[in-house]
Amino acid sequence: MFKISSRILSLVLALLIVLSFGACGTNNSENDTTGQTTVDNATTTVETTKAPADPLGKYEQPVTITRVIRTAGNTTAVIPEGESYENNRWTKAIEDNLNIKLETLWTADATQYDTKMSVTLASGDMPDIINTSQYNFILTMKDADVLADLTQSWNEYAGPEIKALAEKKPDMFNAGVLSGKLLTIPNLSGSMYQQISSLWIRKDWMDNLGITPPKTMADVLKIAEMFTTMDPDKNGKNDTYGLALQKDIYGFFAEIFGFAQGYHAFLTEEVHQYWVKDSNDKYVYGATQPEAKNALLALQDLYKKGYIAKDFAVMDYNKLVEEFVAGKVGMTFGQSWLGYWPFTDLVKKDLKAEFRPYAIPSVDDKPVVLGAAWPINDYWAVSKTCQNPEALIKMANLYKKLNKVEPKTYNTTEDGKAVWGLAIMAMDDWDTMQETIDLYKEYREDPEKPRASLKEKGFMEQEIQSKINTIETIIKWIDQRDPAAYGTDAQIGPFGAGTVAFKDYFLKGLTMLNPMRGGESETFVQKGATLKAMEVEAFTKIIMGEPIDSFDTFVQQWNAQGGEQITNEFNAAKAKSK
Repeated sequence: MFKISSRILSLVLALLIVLSFGACGTNNSENDTTGQTTVDNATTTVETTKAPADPLGKYEQPVTITRVIRTAGNTTAVIPEGESYENNRWTKAIEDNLNIKLETLWTADATQYDTKMSVTLASGDMPDIINTSQYNFILTMKDADVLADLTQSWNEYAGPEIKALAEKKPDMFNAGVLSGKLLTIPNLSGSMYQQISSLWIRKDWMDNLGITPPKTMADVLKIAEMFTTMDPDKNGKNDTYGLALQKDIYGFFAEIFGFAQGYHAFLTEEVHQYWVKDSNDKYVYGATQPEAKNALLALQDLYKKGYIAKDFAVMDYNKLVEEFVAGKVGMTFGQSWLGYWPFTDLVKKDLKAEFRPYAIPSVDDKPVVLGAAWPINDYWAVSKTCQNPEALIKMANLYKKLNKVEPKTYNTTEDGKAVWGLAIMAMDDWDTMQETIDLYKEYREDPEKPRASLKEKGFMEQEIQSKINTIETIIKWIDQRDPAAYGTDAQIGPFGAGTVAFKDYFLKGLTMLNPMRGGESETFVQKGATLKAMEVEAFTKIIMGEPIDSFDTFVQQWNAQGGEQITNEFNAAKAKSK
Protein backbone atom coordinates (compact mmCIF):
# COMPACT_ATOMS: atom_id res chain seq x y z
CA MET A 1 0.00 0.00 0.00
CA PHE A 2 1.24 3.47 -0.89
CA LYS A 3 0.25 5.92 1.84
CA ILE A 4 -0.87 9.32 0.59
CA SER A 5 0.75 12.36 2.17
CA SER A 6 -1.22 15.48 3.05
CA ARG A 7 0.33 17.22 0.03
CA ILE A 8 -0.93 14.53 -2.34
CA LEU A 9 -4.31 14.46 -0.60
CA SER A 10 -4.73 18.18 -1.21
CA LEU A 11 -3.95 17.67 -4.89
CA VAL A 12 -6.42 14.81 -5.18
CA LEU A 13 -9.22 16.66 -3.45
CA ALA A 14 -8.79 19.58 -5.86
CA LEU A 15 -10.30 17.63 -8.74
CA LEU A 16 -12.65 14.75 -9.41
CA ILE A 17 -11.32 12.47 -12.06
CA VAL A 18 -12.39 9.56 -14.22
CA LEU A 19 -10.05 6.63 -13.62
CA SER A 20 -9.63 2.93 -13.29
CA PHE A 21 -6.89 1.51 -11.13
CA GLY A 22 -5.21 -1.77 -10.28
CA ALA A 23 -2.60 -2.74 -7.72
CA CYS A 24 0.43 -4.64 -8.91
CA GLY A 25 1.54 -7.64 -6.88
CA THR A 26 5.18 -8.37 -6.17
CA ASN A 27 7.56 -10.67 -7.93
CA ASN A 28 11.17 -10.37 -9.00
CA SER A 29 11.52 -8.59 -12.32
CA GLU A 30 12.68 -10.55 -15.30
CA ASN A 31 16.24 -10.24 -16.52
CA ASP A 32 17.19 -6.85 -17.94
CA THR A 33 19.22 -5.96 -21.00
CA THR A 34 21.36 -3.12 -22.23
CA GLY A 35 19.21 -0.77 -24.27
CA GLN A 36 18.53 2.80 -25.24
CA THR A 37 15.31 4.60 -26.00
CA THR A 38 14.75 8.18 -27.03
CA VAL A 39 11.48 9.70 -25.83
CA ASP A 40 10.93 13.22 -27.19
CA ASN A 41 14.05 15.09 -25.96
CA ALA A 42 14.92 12.63 -23.19
CA THR A 43 17.22 9.66 -23.69
CA THR A 44 17.46 6.97 -21.06
CA THR A 45 20.25 4.40 -21.16
CA VAL A 46 20.02 1.15 -19.25
CA GLU A 47 23.24 -0.74 -18.70
CA THR A 48 23.43 -4.29 -17.38
CA THR A 49 25.00 -7.60 -18.26
CA LYS A 50 21.86 -9.74 -17.88
CA ALA A 51 20.10 -11.71 -20.61
CA PRO A 52 17.65 -9.97 -22.96
CA ALA A 53 14.12 -9.46 -21.67
CA ASP A 54 11.21 -11.36 -23.21
CA PRO A 55 8.26 -9.11 -24.13
CA LEU A 56 5.92 -12.06 -23.61
CA GLY A 57 7.93 -13.94 -21.00
CA LYS A 58 5.84 -15.88 -18.48
CA TYR A 59 6.68 -15.19 -14.85
CA GLU A 60 8.02 -18.20 -12.97
CA GLN A 61 6.03 -17.20 -9.89
CA PRO A 62 2.48 -15.81 -10.02
CA VAL A 63 2.06 -12.04 -10.05
CA THR A 64 -1.22 -10.65 -8.74
CA ILE A 65 -2.53 -7.37 -10.06
CA THR A 66 -5.54 -5.93 -8.26
CA ARG A 67 -7.76 -3.45 -10.03
CA VAL A 68 -11.07 -1.63 -10.03
CA ILE A 69 -13.31 -1.50 -13.08
CA ARG A 70 -15.51 1.13 -14.66
CA THR A 71 -18.30 -0.84 -16.30
CA ALA A 72 -19.78 0.05 -19.69
CA GLY A 73 -23.26 1.48 -20.00
CA ASN A 74 -24.31 -1.46 -22.17
CA THR A 75 -22.57 -4.47 -20.68
CA THR A 76 -24.32 -6.88 -23.08
CA ALA A 77 -22.28 -5.32 -25.91
CA VAL A 78 -19.06 -6.35 -24.20
CA ILE A 79 -19.63 -9.38 -21.96
CA PRO A 80 -20.34 -12.78 -23.56
CA GLU A 81 -22.72 -15.14 -21.80
CA GLY A 82 -21.05 -16.98 -18.95
CA GLU A 83 -18.33 -14.35 -18.52
CA SER A 84 -18.03 -11.20 -16.41
CA TYR A 85 -15.80 -8.18 -15.99
CA GLU A 86 -14.02 -10.01 -13.21
CA ASN A 87 -13.58 -13.34 -14.97
CA ASN A 88 -13.47 -13.63 -18.72
CA ARG A 89 -11.42 -14.87 -21.66
CA TRP A 90 -8.91 -12.05 -21.23
CA THR A 91 -8.29 -12.61 -17.51
CA LYS A 92 -7.77 -16.29 -18.30
CA ALA A 93 -5.46 -15.58 -21.25
CA ILE A 94 -3.36 -13.20 -19.18
CA GLU A 95 -2.99 -15.75 -16.42
CA ASP A 96 -2.32 -18.67 -18.79
CA ASN A 97 0.22 -16.82 -20.92
CA LEU A 98 1.93 -14.49 -18.44
CA ASN A 99 1.17 -15.98 -15.00
CA ILE A 100 -0.45 -12.68 -14.04
CA LYS A 101 -3.62 -12.97 -11.99
CA LEU A 102 -6.04 -10.04 -12.19
CA GLU A 103 -7.97 -9.52 -8.98
CA THR A 104 -10.87 -7.06 -9.01
CA LEU A 105 -11.41 -4.98 -5.89
CA TRP A 106 -14.67 -3.34 -6.96
CA THR A 107 -16.68 -2.24 -9.99
CA ALA A 108 -18.77 0.86 -10.60
CA ASP A 109 -20.65 2.30 -13.54
CA ALA A 110 -19.71 5.64 -15.05
CA THR A 111 -22.16 7.60 -12.87
CA GLN A 112 -20.60 6.34 -9.62
CA TYR A 113 -17.05 5.59 -10.67
CA ASP A 114 -15.57 9.09 -10.29
CA THR A 115 -16.76 9.55 -6.72
CA LYS A 116 -15.78 6.06 -5.65
CA MET A 117 -12.35 6.34 -7.20
CA SER A 118 -11.69 9.71 -5.59
CA VAL A 119 -12.62 8.27 -2.19
CA THR A 120 -10.30 5.31 -2.79
CA LEU A 121 -7.43 7.58 -3.81
CA ALA A 122 -7.92 10.05 -0.96
CA SER A 123 -8.04 7.20 1.56
CA GLY A 124 -4.33 6.53 1.04
CA ASP A 125 -4.79 3.23 -0.77
CA MET A 126 -2.65 4.20 -3.72
CA PRO A 127 -2.95 1.49 -6.41
CA ASP A 128 0.04 0.52 -8.49
CA ILE A 129 -1.40 0.35 -11.98
CA ILE A 130 -3.45 3.35 -13.01
CA ASN A 131 -5.80 3.84 -15.95
CA THR A 132 -7.44 7.21 -16.50
CA SER A 133 -9.18 9.15 -19.23
CA GLN A 134 -8.09 12.43 -17.65
CA TYR A 135 -4.69 13.73 -18.69
CA ASN A 136 -4.79 16.30 -15.92
CA PHE A 137 -4.90 13.53 -13.33
CA ILE A 138 -1.64 12.21 -14.75
CA LEU A 139 -0.21 15.70 -14.26
CA THR A 140 -1.49 15.74 -10.68
CA MET A 141 0.18 12.40 -9.94
CA LYS A 142 3.34 13.57 -11.64
CA ASP A 143 3.40 16.66 -9.44
CA ALA A 144 2.91 14.44 -6.38
CA ASP A 145 5.86 12.27 -7.51
CA VAL A 146 4.03 8.95 -7.20
CA LEU A 147 4.43 7.62 -10.74
CA ALA A 148 7.08 5.20 -11.92
CA ASP A 149 9.34 6.12 -14.82
CA LEU A 150 8.42 3.53 -17.46
CA THR A 151 11.25 4.37 -19.86
CA GLN A 152 13.33 1.33 -18.96
CA SER A 153 10.37 -1.04 -18.91
CA TRP A 154 9.19 0.27 -22.28
CA ASN A 155 12.64 0.09 -23.81
CA GLU A 156 13.18 -3.50 -22.71
CA TYR A 157 9.72 -5.09 -22.85
CA ALA A 158 7.69 -3.26 -25.49
CA GLY A 159 7.19 -5.64 -28.41
CA PRO A 160 7.89 -4.62 -32.00
CA GLU A 161 4.22 -3.93 -32.81
CA ILE A 162 3.53 -1.43 -30.04
CA LYS A 163 6.97 0.14 -30.49
CA ALA A 164 6.20 0.62 -34.19
CA LEU A 165 2.91 2.23 -33.20
CA ALA A 166 4.75 4.66 -30.93
CA GLU A 167 7.25 5.51 -33.67
CA LYS A 168 4.41 6.10 -36.12
CA LYS A 169 2.62 8.48 -33.72
CA PRO A 170 5.34 10.38 -31.86
CA ASP A 171 3.13 13.35 -31.00
CA MET A 172 0.71 11.06 -29.22
CA PHE A 173 3.34 8.88 -27.54
CA ASN A 174 5.33 11.88 -26.31
CA ALA A 175 2.27 13.10 -24.41
CA GLY A 176 3.37 10.49 -21.88
CA VAL A 177 6.82 12.05 -21.45
CA LEU A 178 6.84 14.48 -18.53
CA SER A 179 10.03 16.09 -17.22
CA GLY A 180 12.04 13.74 -19.41
CA LYS A 181 10.40 10.59 -18.02
CA LEU A 182 7.86 8.23 -19.54
CA LEU A 183 5.27 8.53 -16.78
CA THR A 184 2.25 7.38 -18.72
CA ILE A 185 1.59 5.36 -21.86
CA PRO A 186 -1.21 6.89 -23.93
CA ASN A 187 -3.53 4.61 -25.85
CA LEU A 188 -2.21 5.01 -29.39
CA SER A 189 -5.23 3.62 -31.22
CA GLY A 190 -6.77 6.95 -32.19
CA SER A 191 -6.54 8.47 -35.63
CA MET A 192 -4.62 11.71 -36.04
CA TYR A 193 -6.30 12.76 -39.28
CA GLN A 194 -9.73 11.12 -39.53
CA GLN A 195 -11.25 13.67 -37.13
CA ILE A 196 -10.52 16.75 -39.15
CA SER A 197 -12.88 18.83 -41.22
CA SER A 198 -13.14 18.53 -45.00
CA LEU A 199 -14.88 20.67 -47.61
CA TRP A 200 -17.69 18.58 -49.12
CA ILE A 201 -19.01 19.74 -52.51
CA ARG A 202 -21.66 18.37 -54.87
CA LYS A 203 -19.36 17.11 -57.61
CA ASP A 204 -22.24 16.55 -60.02
CA TRP A 205 -23.21 20.21 -59.62
CA MET A 206 -19.65 21.30 -60.33
CA ASP A 207 -19.71 19.13 -63.47
CA ASN A 208 -23.02 20.64 -64.54
CA LEU A 209 -21.59 24.15 -64.27
CA GLY A 210 -18.12 23.36 -65.55
CA ILE A 211 -16.50 24.26 -62.22
CA THR A 212 -13.12 22.93 -61.16
CA PRO A 213 -12.30 22.15 -57.49
CA PRO A 214 -11.48 25.28 -55.47
CA LYS A 215 -7.85 26.33 -55.02
CA THR A 216 -8.51 29.36 -52.80
CA MET A 217 -11.19 30.50 -50.37
CA ALA A 218 -12.17 33.04 -53.02
CA ASP A 219 -13.03 30.06 -55.23
CA VAL A 220 -15.17 28.61 -52.42
CA LEU A 221 -17.10 31.86 -52.14
CA LYS A 222 -17.59 31.95 -55.91
CA ILE A 223 -18.87 28.36 -55.97
CA ALA A 224 -21.34 29.26 -53.20
CA GLU A 225 -22.63 32.04 -55.46
CA MET A 226 -22.90 29.81 -58.53
CA PHE A 227 -24.66 27.03 -56.60
CA THR A 228 -27.24 29.62 -55.48
CA THR A 229 -27.80 31.56 -58.69
CA MET A 230 -27.04 29.27 -61.65
CA ASP A 231 -29.46 26.34 -61.22
CA PRO A 232 -26.71 23.74 -60.57
CA ASP A 233 -29.16 20.79 -60.56
CA LYS A 234 -30.65 21.94 -63.90
CA ASN A 235 -34.26 21.58 -62.80
CA GLY A 236 -35.24 25.06 -63.99
CA LYS A 237 -36.03 26.26 -60.45
CA ASN A 238 -34.42 28.75 -58.08
CA ASP A 239 -34.34 26.26 -55.19
CA THR A 240 -30.71 25.71 -54.21
CA TYR A 241 -28.11 27.49 -52.08
CA GLY A 242 -24.38 27.32 -51.66
CA LEU A 243 -23.28 26.57 -48.09
CA ALA A 244 -24.98 24.65 -45.29
CA LEU A 245 -24.90 25.78 -41.67
CA GLN A 246 -26.92 24.50 -38.71
CA LYS A 247 -28.06 26.35 -35.62
CA ASP A 248 -25.25 25.21 -33.32
CA ILE A 249 -22.62 26.32 -35.91
CA TYR A 250 -20.23 23.75 -34.39
CA GLY A 251 -20.46 19.98 -34.45
CA PHE A 252 -19.90 17.18 -36.94
CA PHE A 253 -21.03 18.92 -40.11
CA ALA A 254 -22.53 22.16 -41.40
CA GLU A 255 -20.11 23.85 -39.02
CA ILE A 256 -17.90 26.93 -39.19
CA PHE A 257 -14.73 25.34 -37.80
CA GLY A 258 -13.71 23.99 -41.20
CA PHE A 259 -14.64 27.20 -43.00
CA ALA A 260 -12.56 29.24 -40.53
CA GLN A 261 -9.54 26.97 -41.16
CA GLY A 262 -9.33 28.54 -44.60
CA TYR A 263 -8.74 31.87 -42.82
CA HIS A 264 -6.14 30.33 -40.45
CA ALA A 265 -8.59 30.55 -37.56
CA PHE A 266 -9.03 27.83 -34.94
CA LEU A 267 -12.46 27.86 -33.35
CA THR A 268 -14.24 24.89 -31.76
CA GLU A 269 -13.85 21.48 -33.38
CA GLU A 270 -16.89 19.34 -32.63
CA VAL A 271 -17.13 20.06 -28.90
CA HIS A 272 -13.60 21.04 -27.82
CA GLN A 273 -12.35 24.60 -27.78
CA TYR A 274 -9.13 24.99 -29.76
CA TRP A 275 -6.05 26.67 -28.26
CA VAL A 276 -3.10 28.10 -30.19
CA LYS A 277 0.20 29.77 -29.34
CA ASP A 278 0.48 33.55 -29.62
CA SER A 279 3.57 35.60 -30.42
CA ASN A 280 4.63 35.36 -26.75
CA ASP A 281 4.54 31.55 -26.84
CA LYS A 282 1.47 31.53 -24.60
CA TYR A 283 -1.72 29.60 -25.30
CA VAL A 284 -4.75 31.68 -26.29
CA TYR A 285 -8.25 30.63 -27.25
CA GLY A 286 -8.51 30.53 -31.04
CA ALA A 287 -12.04 31.91 -31.27
CA THR A 288 -10.92 35.18 -29.66
CA GLN A 289 -8.19 35.90 -32.20
CA PRO A 290 -8.30 38.28 -35.21
CA GLU A 291 -8.35 35.40 -37.71
CA ALA A 292 -11.73 34.33 -36.33
CA LYS A 293 -13.07 37.82 -36.96
CA ASN A 294 -11.99 37.61 -40.61
CA ALA A 295 -13.74 34.28 -41.08
CA LEU A 296 -16.96 35.58 -39.53
CA LEU A 297 -16.90 38.60 -41.83
CA ALA A 298 -16.72 36.30 -44.86
CA LEU A 299 -19.63 34.20 -43.53
CA GLN A 300 -21.61 37.37 -42.93
CA ASP A 301 -21.17 38.34 -46.58
CA LEU A 302 -22.32 34.88 -47.76
CA TYR A 303 -25.42 35.11 -45.59
CA LYS A 304 -26.24 38.64 -46.72
CA LYS A 305 -26.11 37.55 -50.36
CA GLY A 306 -28.40 34.56 -49.74
CA TYR A 307 -25.76 31.87 -50.24
CA ILE A 308 -26.50 30.50 -46.74
CA ALA A 309 -30.07 29.57 -45.77
CA LYS A 310 -31.88 32.49 -44.15
CA ASP A 311 -33.27 30.21 -41.43
CA PHE A 312 -30.06 28.35 -40.57
CA ALA A 313 -30.21 29.69 -36.99
CA VAL A 314 -33.26 27.50 -36.29
CA MET A 315 -32.21 24.56 -38.44
CA ASP A 316 -31.26 21.42 -36.49
CA TYR A 317 -29.52 18.35 -37.88
CA ASN A 318 -32.77 16.62 -38.81
CA LYS A 319 -34.00 19.59 -40.82
CA LEU A 320 -30.62 19.98 -42.46
CA VAL A 321 -30.52 16.32 -43.48
CA GLU A 322 -33.86 16.91 -45.21
CA GLU A 323 -32.22 19.76 -47.12
CA PHE A 324 -29.33 17.56 -48.22
CA VAL A 325 -31.53 14.65 -49.28
CA ALA A 326 -33.89 17.01 -51.14
CA GLY A 327 -30.92 18.30 -53.13
CA LYS A 328 -31.12 21.86 -51.86
CA VAL A 329 -27.55 22.55 -50.75
CA GLY A 330 -24.22 22.26 -52.52
CA MET A 331 -21.42 22.60 -49.94
CA THR A 332 -20.70 21.92 -46.30
CA PHE A 333 -17.75 21.49 -43.96
CA GLY A 334 -17.62 18.41 -41.79
CA GLN A 335 -16.14 15.11 -40.69
CA SER A 336 -14.73 12.31 -42.83
CA TRP A 337 -17.65 9.94 -42.24
CA LEU A 338 -20.40 12.10 -43.78
CA GLY A 339 -20.56 9.75 -46.74
CA TYR A 340 -22.20 7.17 -44.49
CA TRP A 341 -24.66 9.71 -43.12
CA PRO A 342 -26.33 11.81 -44.29
CA PHE A 343 -25.03 11.68 -47.86
CA THR A 344 -25.81 8.01 -48.49
CA ASP A 345 -29.50 8.90 -48.16
CA LEU A 346 -29.05 11.41 -50.99
CA VAL A 347 -27.25 8.87 -53.17
CA LYS A 348 -29.99 6.30 -52.64
CA LYS A 349 -32.49 8.83 -53.91
CA ASP A 350 -30.39 10.08 -56.82
CA LEU A 351 -27.50 7.93 -58.08
CA LYS A 352 -26.15 10.84 -60.11
CA ALA A 353 -25.68 12.92 -56.96
CA GLU A 354 -22.34 12.83 -55.19
CA PHE A 355 -20.80 14.88 -52.42
CA ARG A 356 -17.03 14.65 -52.73
CA PRO A 357 -14.55 15.86 -50.08
CA TYR A 358 -11.81 18.32 -50.98
CA ALA A 359 -8.90 19.93 -49.18
CA ILE A 360 -9.79 23.20 -47.47
CA PRO A 361 -8.06 25.96 -49.48
CA SER A 362 -6.38 29.04 -48.06
CA VAL A 363 -7.49 32.66 -48.19
CA ASP A 364 -3.91 33.69 -49.01
CA ASP A 365 -0.57 32.19 -49.98
CA LYS A 366 -0.02 30.57 -46.57
CA PRO A 367 -0.88 26.85 -46.46
CA VAL A 368 -3.82 25.80 -44.32
CA VAL A 369 -2.84 23.93 -41.17
CA LEU A 370 -5.76 21.76 -40.14
CA GLY A 371 -6.71 21.38 -36.52
CA ALA A 372 -7.31 17.81 -35.40
CA ALA A 373 -9.12 16.67 -32.28
CA TRP A 374 -6.92 15.30 -29.51
CA PRO A 375 -7.14 11.56 -30.30
CA ILE A 376 -6.25 10.10 -26.88
CA ASN A 377 -8.90 9.29 -24.28
CA ASP A 378 -7.05 6.66 -22.28
CA TYR A 379 -3.77 6.72 -20.33
CA TRP A 380 -1.96 4.00 -18.38
CA ALA A 381 0.56 4.55 -15.61
CA VAL A 382 2.26 2.61 -12.82
CA SER A 383 2.89 3.58 -9.21
CA LYS A 384 6.44 3.87 -7.94
CA THR A 385 5.70 1.06 -5.47
CA CYS A 386 5.11 -1.52 -8.19
CA GLN A 387 7.99 -3.99 -8.36
CA ASN A 388 6.94 -5.25 -11.80
CA PRO A 389 6.13 -2.20 -13.93
CA GLU A 390 6.89 -4.24 -17.06
CA ALA A 391 3.78 -6.36 -16.38
CA LEU A 392 1.58 -3.63 -17.86
CA ILE A 393 3.61 -3.58 -21.07
CA LYS A 394 3.60 -7.37 -21.31
CA MET A 395 -0.18 -7.33 -21.23
CA ALA A 396 -0.19 -4.82 -24.09
CA ASN A 397 2.09 -7.16 -26.06
CA LEU A 398 -0.24 -10.07 -25.35
CA TYR A 399 -3.19 -8.11 -26.66
CA LYS A 400 -1.41 -7.49 -29.96
CA LYS A 401 -0.54 -11.19 -30.27
CA LEU A 402 -3.94 -12.69 -29.47
CA ASN A 403 -5.87 -10.00 -31.31
CA LYS A 404 -3.95 -10.96 -34.45
CA VAL A 405 -3.99 -14.74 -34.06
CA GLU A 406 -7.57 -15.14 -32.81
CA PRO A 407 -9.52 -11.93 -33.49
CA LYS A 408 -12.93 -13.62 -33.26
CA THR A 409 -12.03 -14.81 -29.78
CA TYR A 410 -10.18 -11.80 -28.42
CA ASN A 411 -11.38 -8.77 -30.42
CA THR A 412 -14.97 -9.01 -31.62
CA THR A 413 -16.91 -12.24 -31.45
CA GLU A 414 -19.05 -13.54 -34.30
CA ASP A 415 -22.18 -12.37 -32.45
CA GLY A 416 -20.74 -8.86 -32.13
CA LYS A 417 -19.40 -8.77 -28.58
CA ALA A 418 -16.60 -6.20 -28.32
CA VAL A 419 -14.49 -8.33 -25.99
CA TRP A 420 -11.36 -6.31 -26.75
CA GLY A 421 -12.77 -3.92 -24.15
CA LEU A 422 -11.96 -6.50 -21.47
CA ALA A 423 -8.24 -6.50 -22.27
CA ILE A 424 -5.56 -4.49 -20.46
CA MET A 425 -4.02 -1.65 -22.49
CA ALA A 426 -5.66 -2.70 -25.76
CA MET A 427 -4.07 -0.69 -28.57
CA ASP A 428 -4.96 -1.01 -32.25
CA ASP A 429 -3.89 1.16 -35.15
CA TRP A 430 -6.75 3.03 -36.78
CA ASP A 431 -4.38 5.09 -38.92
CA THR A 432 -4.25 2.70 -41.88
CA MET A 433 -4.70 5.15 -44.73
CA GLN A 434 -1.38 4.42 -46.43
CA GLU A 435 -2.14 0.71 -46.36
CA THR A 436 -5.55 1.29 -47.95
CA ILE A 437 -4.01 3.46 -50.67
CA ASP A 438 -1.43 0.78 -51.45
CA LEU A 439 -3.95 -2.08 -51.44
CA TYR A 440 -6.30 -0.22 -53.77
CA LYS A 441 -3.48 0.37 -56.23
CA GLU A 442 -2.40 -3.27 -56.05
CA TYR A 443 -5.96 -4.53 -56.53
CA ARG A 444 -6.41 -2.43 -59.65
CA GLU A 445 -3.21 -3.93 -61.03
CA ASP A 446 -4.14 -7.51 -60.10
CA PRO A 447 -6.95 -8.56 -57.72
CA GLU A 448 -4.71 -11.29 -56.26
CA LYS A 449 -1.81 -8.98 -55.55
CA PRO A 450 -3.12 -7.55 -52.23
CA ARG A 451 -3.64 -11.02 -50.78
CA ALA A 452 -0.07 -12.01 -51.61
CA SER A 453 1.43 -8.83 -50.17
CA LEU A 454 -0.62 -9.09 -46.97
CA LYS A 455 0.41 -12.72 -46.51
CA GLU A 456 4.02 -11.72 -46.95
CA LYS A 457 3.59 -9.15 -44.16
CA GLY A 458 2.30 -11.84 -41.80
CA PHE A 459 -1.41 -11.01 -41.68
CA MET A 460 -3.80 -13.83 -40.79
CA GLU A 461 -6.38 -14.95 -43.35
CA GLN A 462 -9.26 -13.36 -41.49
CA GLU A 463 -7.51 -9.98 -41.47
CA ILE A 464 -6.54 -10.33 -45.12
CA GLN A 465 -10.10 -11.01 -46.21
CA SER A 466 -11.42 -8.10 -44.18
CA LYS A 467 -8.98 -5.68 -45.82
CA ILE A 468 -9.74 -7.03 -49.31
CA ASN A 469 -13.48 -6.72 -48.62
CA THR A 470 -12.92 -3.02 -47.86
CA ILE A 471 -11.12 -2.47 -51.16
CA GLU A 472 -13.83 -4.32 -53.09
CA THR A 473 -16.47 -2.16 -51.40
CA ILE A 474 -14.68 1.00 -52.57
CA ILE A 475 -14.58 -0.37 -56.10
CA LYS A 476 -18.31 -1.19 -56.02
CA TRP A 477 -19.08 2.52 -55.77
CA ILE A 478 -16.48 3.65 -58.30
CA ASP A 479 -17.32 1.02 -60.93
CA GLN A 480 -20.97 0.17 -60.21
CA ARG A 481 -22.40 3.18 -58.30
CA ASP A 482 -23.60 0.84 -55.53
CA PRO A 483 -25.18 3.19 -52.93
CA ALA A 484 -24.28 0.79 -50.11
CA ALA A 485 -20.61 1.28 -50.98
CA TYR A 486 -20.63 5.07 -51.26
CA GLY A 487 -19.86 5.79 -47.60
CA THR A 488 -16.73 3.66 -47.59
CA ASP A 489 -15.41 5.23 -50.77
CA ALA A 490 -16.23 8.75 -49.56
CA GLN A 491 -14.20 8.19 -46.42
CA ILE A 492 -11.21 6.07 -47.47
CA GLY A 493 -11.43 5.65 -51.24
CA PRO A 494 -8.90 7.23 -53.63
CA PHE A 495 -10.74 10.58 -53.37
CA GLY A 496 -12.10 10.03 -49.87
CA ALA A 497 -11.92 12.47 -46.97
CA GLY A 498 -9.38 10.35 -45.10
CA THR A 499 -7.21 10.10 -48.19
CA VAL A 500 -7.38 13.86 -48.75
CA ALA A 501 -6.47 14.56 -45.13
CA PHE A 502 -3.64 12.03 -45.23
CA LYS A 503 -2.06 13.15 -48.51
CA ASP A 504 -2.72 16.89 -48.48
CA TYR A 505 -2.12 17.60 -44.82
CA PHE A 506 -0.77 14.80 -42.63
CA LEU A 507 2.10 13.73 -44.91
CA LYS A 508 3.01 17.37 -45.46
CA GLY A 509 3.10 18.16 -41.74
CA LEU A 510 0.08 20.45 -42.03
CA THR A 511 -2.00 19.08 -39.15
CA MET A 512 -1.97 20.33 -35.58
CA LEU A 513 -3.39 18.35 -32.68
CA ASN A 514 -5.61 20.30 -30.34
CA PRO A 515 -3.48 20.94 -27.23
CA MET A 516 -6.58 20.69 -25.04
CA ARG A 517 -6.30 17.17 -23.63
CA GLY A 518 -8.92 17.41 -20.91
CA GLY A 519 -8.94 18.68 -17.36
CA GLU A 520 -6.46 21.53 -17.77
CA SER A 521 -8.81 24.06 -16.19
CA GLU A 522 -11.25 23.70 -13.32
CA THR A 523 -12.88 26.97 -14.36
CA PHE A 524 -13.45 25.52 -17.82
CA VAL A 525 -15.33 22.59 -16.27
CA GLN A 526 -17.53 25.05 -14.40
CA LYS A 527 -18.03 27.74 -17.04
CA GLY A 528 -17.07 26.19 -20.38
CA ALA A 529 -20.63 25.38 -21.45
CA THR A 530 -21.82 28.91 -20.61
CA LEU A 531 -18.96 30.51 -22.49
CA LYS A 532 -19.56 28.30 -25.51
CA ALA A 533 -23.25 29.27 -25.56
CA MET A 534 -22.17 32.92 -25.44
CA GLU A 535 -19.83 32.30 -28.36
CA VAL A 536 -22.44 30.54 -30.48
CA GLU A 537 -24.94 33.35 -29.87
CA ALA A 538 -22.42 36.10 -30.64
CA PHE A 539 -21.09 34.44 -33.79
CA THR A 540 -24.56 33.59 -35.07
CA LYS A 541 -25.62 37.23 -34.71
CA ILE A 542 -22.51 38.39 -36.55
CA ILE A 543 -23.14 35.96 -39.41
CA MET A 544 -26.72 37.23 -39.64
CA GLY A 545 -25.63 40.85 -39.91
CA GLU A 546 -24.70 42.32 -36.55
CA PRO A 547 -21.78 44.78 -36.93
CA ILE A 548 -18.45 42.98 -37.01
CA ASP A 549 -17.18 45.19 -34.17
CA SER A 550 -19.41 43.16 -31.85
CA PHE A 551 -16.71 40.50 -32.10
CA ASP A 552 -14.49 42.70 -29.94
CA THR A 553 -17.30 43.02 -27.40
CA PHE A 554 -17.63 39.22 -27.34
CA VAL A 555 -13.89 38.84 -26.64
CA GLN A 556 -14.10 41.29 -23.73
CA GLN A 557 -17.14 39.52 -22.26
CA TRP A 558 -15.57 36.09 -22.75
CA ASN A 559 -12.48 37.12 -20.80
CA ALA A 560 -14.47 38.85 -18.07
CA GLN A 561 -16.85 35.94 -17.50
CA GLY A 562 -14.19 33.30 -17.00
CA GLY A 563 -12.17 33.10 -20.19
CA GLU A 564 -9.17 34.95 -18.79
CA GLN A 565 -9.06 32.63 -15.78
CA ILE A 566 -9.36 29.57 -18.03
CA THR A 567 -6.49 30.88 -20.13
CA ASN A 568 -4.29 31.30 -17.05
CA GLU A 569 -5.14 27.83 -15.76
CA PHE A 570 -4.61 26.28 -19.17
CA ASN A 571 -1.13 27.80 -19.48
CA ALA A 572 -0.26 26.74 -15.96
CA ALA A 573 -1.28 23.15 -16.72
CA LYS A 574 0.80 23.15 -19.88
CA ALA A 575 3.82 24.50 -18.00
CA LYS A 576 3.40 21.71 -15.47
CA SER A 577 3.40 19.09 -18.23
CA LYS A 578 6.83 20.09 -19.56
